[in-house]
Amino acid sequence: MAEEKDHASHETKAAHSHQSEHPAASKHTGAATSSKRATKKRSTKKKSSTKKKTAGHTSVAESKHVLPEPKPTRENNSSWAVPAFLILLVIIAIIVVSWRWTAGSTADWSQTGSGSGNGIADEVLSAYMTNLAADAPSIGSDDAPVVIVEFSDFQCPYCGKFDKETFDLIKTNYVDTGKVKFVYRDLPLGFHENAQKAAEASLCAHEQGKFWEYARVLYEHQSALSVPNLKSYAADLGLEVDTFTTCLDSGSYAATVAESAQAAAAAGISGTPGFVINGKVVSGAQPYEKFAQAIEAALGGEGSAPVQKEEPANLELVIVNDASCALCDPARIVQVSKEQLFPTLVVREVDYQSTEGQALIEELDLKVLPAYLFESRVTETNNYDQLAQAVIAVGDYYLLNPQVTGLGKYLDPATADDDPVLGDANAPVTIIEFSDYECPYCGKFRQETFDALKSTYIDTGKVKLVFRDLPLSFHEHAQNAALASECADDQGMFWEYHDALFAHQTALTVADLKSYAADLGLEVDTFNACLDSQEHAAEVAGDAADAAAVGVTGTPGFFINDMFVPGALPFETFQQIIEAELAN
Repeated sequence: MAEEKDHASHETKAAHSHQSEHPAASKHTGAATSSKRATKKRSTKKKSSTKKKTAGHTSVAESKHVLPEPKPTRENNSSWAVPAFLILLVIIAIIVVSWRWTAGSTADWSQTGSGSGNGIADEVLSAYMTNLAADAPSIGSDDAPVVIVEFSDFQCPYCGKFDKETFDLIKTNYVDTGKVKFVYRDLPLGFHENAQKAAEASLCAHEQGKFWEYARVLYEHQSALSVPNLKSYAADLGLEVDTFTTCLDSGSYAATVAESAQAAAAAGISGTPGFVINGKVVSGAQPYEKFAQAIEAALGGEGSAPVQKEEPANLELVIVNDASCALCDPARIVQVSKEQLFPTLVVREVDYQSTEGQALIEELDLKVLPAYLFESRVTETNNYDQLAQAVIAVGDYYLLNPQVTGLGKYLDPATADDDPVLGDANAPVTIIEFSDYECPYCGKFRQETFDALKSTYIDTGKVKLVFRDLPLSFHEHAQNAALASECADDQGMFWEYHDALFAHQTALTVADLKSYAADLGLEVDTFNACLDSQEHAAEVAGDAADAAAVGVTGTPGFFINDMFVPGALPFETFQQIIEAELAN
C-alpha cells in the first residue's frame, strides 16, 4: 500500500491516471490579455469569517473545505446546475423517512414495543436493520445488539476521513468486543466519475474474501481509482487477477450497487458517508465521540427512534435579501422549508439596505444574500437534528450555510488582485475564477464552457476573466502546477501555459511542467530556477487565503461581479448571470 493521503473534512475528489505525453499547447486568439506582472503587490486586507465548521458530508449538493493549512477542500461540480433548487438537494437528506420504514410490511415508529423502551417493537427494528444490511459485506458478530450500516463512496473525501480517523476506533471498541456488527453498503455519487467502478471492484474483492483489505486500499488511494488502478490493487493484495478482472469488466455487481443506492434513498440518506445505527440516521464524518454516544444509547435501548417533540409555534425565518437581484429568489427554499420541515414556519423578509437589514449584516457578519436566518427555537423542532449540518450558529440565529444554497449575491466579493487577466481591462463584467489545474471539474469547465464564454463575451469586450489559484491539498501536483503557471506568467506566456496544463491534467509532474515550458519556447533555465525555488509560493498561498476569506472552498468557483457561481456549470448559466449584469 502507498502512504495514506490526507483526505478532507469535505469534498469531492476525481481520480487521475498520470501519463507522460507532452502538449502542443493551444493559444487564445482575438482577446486582449494582461498577464505580465513586473512587480506583484498582494493586498493585505483581511476579511473576517464567522463560519462554524460542521462534520464532513459529501452529497449531491455538496459541501465544505478550506485552504491553505492544509485542510483539504472539495471540487465543485455540475450537480449545482439549477441554482434555486440547490437547497432542495441537501434537504432531501433532511426529509428522512423518519417515521415509517418498510421491513417486509410497513411498520410505524409510533407502535408500542417491548424491551427496547423506545416505541419500536424489537422484532420490527431487527427486521428493518436486517433488511437494510441485506447480504452486504460486514464485520462483527451477527448476534451483536447494535448494527451500523454505512453508506459510502470510495471517492468521497469525507468517507476517507471516516475510514482514516474513526472506523478503527469503532472496530476496536465495539466490533471486536461483540457489541456492534458493522455493514458496508455502496452509495457512489454521480459526480464522482470513478466511484461506481470502485464500488463494483470492492464487491469483486469481496467474492475472494478480501473486501475490507481492498476497501482500505481504495480509501488510501482516492485520487487514483481508474479501472487499471483498481486491477492493480487487486494484484497487490494477492487476489486471483483473472477472476477479479472478469468480474469487474463484466459489471457483475452493477445491479447490486444500484440496489444499495436505492436502499440508501429509502433510509433517507442522500449523501456520503451516511450511517444507520439501530434505525437512527447519523450523517457525515462525525467524530468518534458522536458514534460512541449513538452506540451507547442504542446499547442502552435508547435513541433508536426519533422523539416526537411539540413543534414551537410560529417558528420564524428571517430572510435578508436584495429584491433587485434576479437570481436571489428564495421562493423554493421557503416552500420546501414550510412543507417538508417546519410546519409552523413564519417567513419575514428584510431588505438588506433597510436599517434592520444593515444591522443584521453588521451584527452577524453576513456575506451572502439571500441570508436565511432561523430563530434559535429551530433547535427544538423534530427535524433540527437532520438540519444541523446545513446551518451555522451566528448570534441568536442559525444561518443556512451559503455553501449549501449555492448562487448568491456577495456583499464583499473576491477581488481581481494582480492576477492574470484575459480580455478588455475596461469590460463591464468581471469574472474571477478560482481554479486547480488537477481538478477534473476545472478541466470540464475549460473543455465545455470556456470557449463559448470567450467568443461570446470576452472577445467582444463585455467580460474580462481573472484567473486565481486554489490548488487543493489532496491533488498531488496542483501546487507545483500553480507555481509553474506563475513562472510562465513572468515570461508573458500565462494563458498559453494555462491551456497546456488543462490539456494534460493527468501529466503534471515537475518534469512534465518543465517540458511544457520548453515546448512553448520559454527561457528554460529561468523557468526551471523559478519553479525549483518555489518563487511564487506566497502568491499562490495568497490566492488561496483570499478564496477562503470569501467562503470559496472548492474548485472551480467563480465570481461574476458580485454573484457567486459554484462549480463547472453550463454556459447557459454563466450567460444568464452575465446578461443580467450587463442589463444593470
